Amino acid sequence: MGSHRMNNVYLAILFSTVATLRVTSAVMVDVWGAEDGLPHNTITCLKQTQDGYLWIGTNHGAARFDGIRFTLFGAQNTPELRSNRIVAFEELVQGGKSELWLGTDGGGVMRLMGGPHMSITSWEGLPDDTIESLGTDTQGHLLIVTAKGSVILDNGRIRPVTVPLGPTDAQTGDIPHVTDHRILCTLKDTDGVLWVGTEGGGLLRIRPRLLDPDSRPDTKALPSFDFPSGFPEKSEVTAFCRDAENRLWIGTRNRGVFLQEGGTIQNFGPNEGFPARMVSAIVQDRDGDIWVGSDGMGLYQFANGRVSYYCRREGWGSEWIRSLFIDSDGALWIGSGGNGLTRMRDGWFHTITKREGLNDDIVSQILEDDFGNIWIGTNSGLAAFSKRDFDLFAQGMKKTVPITTYGRCDGMPALECCEDIKMPAVKDQNGRLFFATIAGYVCVDPHQLRGAINKTASFNTMIEEVELDGKRIPSPIRDVVLVPPETGAVSFRWTGCNPGYADKVRFRYRLNGYDREWIEQNTLRSIRYVNLPPGKYTFEVAACNPAGIWCPRPAMIHLTVKPHLWQTLGFRIVFLLSLVSGGAALAWWFVRRRTKAKIELFKHRHLLLAERARIASDIHDDIGARLTRIALLGSLAERELPATIPASTKNRLAEMTVAVREVTNALEEVVWAVEPRNDTLDKLATYLCSYSERFLEGTHVRLRLRIPTLLPAVTLSSSLRHDVVLSVNEALNNVVRHANASTIILYLTCDDLFCTIKVEDDGCGITAVREHGNGLKNMAERMSRQHGSIRCSQREGHGTVIELCFPIKPGDGNDR
Repeated sequence: MGSHRMNNVYLAILFSTVATLRVTSAVMVDVWGAEDGLPHNTITCLKQTQDGYLWIGTNHGAARFDGIRFTLFGAQNTPELRSNRIVAFEELVQGGKSELWLGTDGGGVMRLMGGPHMSITSWEGLPDDTIESLGTDTQGHLLIVTAKGSVILDNGRIRPVTVPLGPTDAQTGDIPHVTDHRILCTLKDTDGVLWVGTEGGGLLRIRPRLLDPDSRPDTKALPSFDFPSGFPEKSEVTAFCRDAENRLWIGTRNRGVFLQEGGTIQNFGPNEGFPARMVSAIVQDRDGDIWVGSDGMGLYQFANGRVSYYCRREGWGSEWIRSLFIDSDGALWIGSGGNGLTRMRDGWFHTITKREGLNDDIVSQILEDDFGNIWIGTNSGLAAFSKRDFDLFAQGMKKTVPITTYGRCDGMPALECCEDIKMPAVKDQNGRLFFATIAGYVCVDPHQLRGAINKTASFNTMIEEVELDGKRIPSPIRDVVLVPPETGAVSFRWTGCNPGYADKVRFRYRLNGYDREWIEQNTLRSIRYVNLPPGKYTFEVAACNPAGIWCPRPAMIHLTVKPHLWQTLGFRIVFLLSLVSGGAALAWWFVRRRTKAKIELFKHRHLLLAERARIASDIHDDIGARLTRIALLGSLAERELPATIPASTKNRLAEMTVAVREVTNALEEVVWAVEPRNDTLDKLATYLCSYSERFLEGTHVRLRLRIPTLLPAVTLSSSLRHDVVLSVNEALNNVVRHANASTIILYLTCDDLFCTIKVEDDGCGITAVREHGNGLKNMAERMSRQHGSIRCSQREGHGTVIELCFPIKPGDGNDR
């Protein structure tokens, strides 16, 4: 069979040998040299000021250190510094104000921080420019010990004083053997972290080791199983789980899931609803359901004999699952192979990635400690967070999750945590957590770690730099920064002044007036705002230590973004007034122009009406009178003709008289159309009635009128009245000549928009009418010219109905 088929085979646990440092296992040592930003590898003096900064003196100048970044002060950027050989620091605190003084070898003393740079040498009264040490007297004045005597600096005055000289060599008896270089100075900071300055060996930081890489979990606590009979020989086991019913679930790399129950073994495949072949993790929840994670095909649940499938569409991180874990609350935690960590609880999925504060998106191991914290092993070390903070994130009350990370500086033998069944992450009966890395196990004792973290002080938050379009504002930064209107970008750089645990700091910031809420970032120490609107802002930033304690007083700086000229209130008022004035002037000009046009139009109409009245009067009084006289003369001539005149001559004379009378009648119609006093609907109705009666005189056709008593006051153009009269005349003429009708009914109706004139007869019908001439065509052309219409229809029984419809507009006297 193969070696894996032996009974009672336990999973082997492999431990690699970790390279040992020349330090005790209880401490960690970090080293900084010139290549990391120090001015020089020989450290002559150390000082921590009240704001938390660590000040470092070297033979090539001084440096300020926040645990991450060095800020250098030397002759090249600080002209008041007369010598780069720094031998001592001293901080004076009086009245809540702090001043930092430094002593040099050959350049006297200098005030570096807390006021304008000021240098004091032998020219100002010092006994010698070589400083041996600095201190303070009982009144808080600066004590300066030189090679030729001691003095007191009291408000700018130098007074000689006699003081006993003590030993100046560094005390190194309590320092573990961490370097072969000579130790020149030491400092224990406010958090108990030991700093060591060496001769040529740079700066050392010595602090307790938080993680133990030498501990190994008890092999009895590691899970194991016997390979069941019937298990395929070539199947590589990648995960297993023994459930509450003592059944064994085995996951393989290429054959899916096997279930051993009693003496039988069952393989789950596509026919059983489990298509995944590569299994990465198996766990059982409190309800007895089995959860199986696969590499690339999502998550599966075995419950009540059924298999349920969960994919990324459900709202969680990735189909590539590396680890599964059930916490004390029964929630399922899912570690993915590239999309962070997901929690499934009550059917809801919530995922955190590097965007939400995670140190890495590959999560290989998951455990829970006794304090309600989730610990994960990633490719970038360990990370821990509170389930309470994750609940706030899941409820939408936080956009990120506060996460504490651990790496090599905390004792990890390697950052990458492995996904190997032979080296599982386990928790022992004492509450210790063991995570497997590619270089062996690392032990986390949350009980001891919790106590160590709680001793860490809060971080003092400092805003170090403000830049406007990349140009740094000279220090010290004013309380209110004025931003010119042409500035495109404003940048802030800050730090948490605790060099001993700077790698554990978390920050949150906000720009009041721009950001709605605090923005939490684990490592970010700068932010850039682009194109801020004009206004007043306050930038705030606060730091938090690993124990979750936020700095009680955030660092803040006020910002005033000056507006452009066109963004000022005065400009807007002037622009608004100009706009209103211009609009009013434009409106006045438009109204004046329109009124003038109306006046000109009115004058034109008045002249046109006067001309029409004159033409009508001339036609009636001159041409009409002459035609009437011709008709009378013709009648008289007809009576006075002798009997000898031929009958044909008499007939021609009679025809001439009739023709003259017809022309006179037509002329009266033209006069009526031209006369302005007739430009109303009422006048049109009256004329149509009288005209129709005259037209039907001497015929056998009777006329009935259906005209309303009251008509709206509507003004009609002369052309409209003329075309309507001619159309009615054509309709009457068709009835008399072709319809063989006995009765004609004339209707007139109108509404607010249209007027309708209807001529109805009881003749032979529309078919017979259409067979003669172009009357209907002419009427249609006239109505179309007036934007109207004509409709001919058959009357019920016999007869024809002709409807003339044309638009009207009350009060409009325009000639069309």
